[in-house]
Amino acid sequence: MARTEDTDTSVKHIPHEAKASKNVSQDDLKGQVEQLRSDIEALTGLLGRGAREQYDSARGAARDHARHARDTAGRQYDDALRVAEGYYTEAEQSIRRNPTMAVGIATGIGFLIGLIATRR
Repeated sequence: MARTEDTDTSVKHIPHEAKASKNVSQDDLKGQVEQLRSDIEALTGLLGRGAREQYDSARGAARDHARHARDTAGRQYDDALRVAEGYYTEAEQSIRRNPTMAVGIATGIGFLIGLIATRR
């Protein structure tokens, strides 16, 4: 029942407050509207600056991640190239030491590829 009394009390004040607001002049209302407009502009500016700062921060982070990924990919490419060159050099030396065996292996691989290709 205490809640009902609180509600009744606040309801009693509404008509009094409404009467007080009727006495507000048109100039006061214009001033309040202008103040509200300037407050909204200020908030919009703050939100815009905050969004710009977040955008700049995200853009910088993305740029840093892209640079790191590019550097990592470059290093991995260089490593893979060195390994491939090592295998190529090793294969070349092996062929020069044993040319007959290299020709035999190449012939065997060619024969196997031919068998596989004709079965399809």
